[in-house]
Amino acid sequence: MARSRNVGQIGIGGQSGVKLEWLGGVRKEEQRKKMNEAIAEILPRIQASMRANVPKDSGSLAASITTEIENEKWGVIGRVGILKDAIAPSGASVLDYAARVEFGFHGIDELGRSYNIWPQPFIRPALRGNQATAYGIFRSKG
Repeated sequence: MARSRNVGQIGIGGQSGVKLEWLGGVRKEEQRKKMNEAIAEILPRIQASMRANVPKDSGSLAASITTEIENEKWGVIGRVGILKDAIAPSGASVLDYAARVEFGFHGIDELGRSYNIWPQPFIRPALRGNQATAYGIFRSKG
């Protein structure tokens, strides 16, 4: 993740989403408002890219891709990723499935089922595809 004093930070958060942070210069309400606006503009772009690239078997994975913005004392954080408690029609965790889709999974799972899932990245390409635009939006608001 790259960061400078007046530009936000963008990167993969865990294995299930993208995290945007603005960590500095947000003590003033006007600046905080600008950063909220920037993150609110960026998140739907990344969310749309993730949904466009995700494999759509049942649609539960694409439907579980959400966004949120948190205002902390020290900065503004935006996240786009998979709902933690989402359950697929099969009863499996969508979060676990998302990781298997993004990174692939070859082997036997905890229920003894054998899988040979090749990676079908949808999180990392969404981040890369929107990174320059996101930095441009951060700079324009900063």
